[in-house]
Amino acid sequence: MPAANSWTVDQHLARLTSPTLAAEVDLRRPDAGLHSLAFAGTSLDAQARMLAVGANEAGGWELSGPESYARGADLVATYPQTAARPYRLQVYWRVVDLSTIASLRGAACVELQLSINTSLLDTAPAVETTDDFGPGEIARILPSPLAGEGPGVRGSEFSEGLMENCATILRPQNATCSYVRLVHPVDCGRTAPDAAASTKLPLQLTLFGRYLEKGVIMRARVRGAIVPRKHDETSAAEIFQDFLHSPLPLTT
Repeated sequence: MPAANSWTVDQHLARLTSPTLAAEVDLRRPDAGLHSLAFAGTSLDAQARMLAVGANEAGGWELSGPESYARGADLVATYPQTAARPYRLQVYWRVVDLSTIASLRGAACVELQLSINTSLLDTAPAVETTDDFGPGEIARILPSPLAGEGPGVRGSEFSEGLMENCATILRPQNATCSYVRLVHPVDCGRTAPDAAASTKLPLQLTLFGRYLEKGVIMRARVRGAIVPRKHDETSAAEIFQDFLHSPLPLTT
């Protein structure tokens, strides 16, 4: 019997089964992200996608098979460096278990962890992520990190101007749920300012885009959550607090 939150992979197609979210990922098309979405048993817009990575590449992205796998709540895809994409990219789509937080048991959350490295001596690669649920209303909230300290991070380190780019709520039309996109405060400082402050649809975010030294691995974390529309701002703040205090990733 599969685990409560589990990925299965058949060739290039991965499927997620969880109590609140069903989704598919084509590992040759990370730009399509999680799609064929169903939340709490109800299918969402057929064109909806969340936590998509990069742009469409003709013929699909080259995938490193030995470094790509599903393991319980984790789906890992690794893409080697190419001439057109001068960095190696590893993508983790990790299902976050929120069942221990009573008020969030009806929510579905996936954390996107991106790692990049390059063999080049002089490059500043950028990786774009996209969330698209069709037309809707965008709201920004200012989550407070001052309620405590998470591992390796202190609330006093983050200015209000930085924090305001961390949490975005999208309320799709004709839906009873909302989508919450959260960027970890540490990684807000690695976003391109225009992309971080964007209020356009679909939601797009450009990570990294700064000098990357050969042999160094850079990482960034983004969470996407689907929550009931009622009290979505409260849910976003609670998920942000969980994100802030979550352990640092130990992925390779």
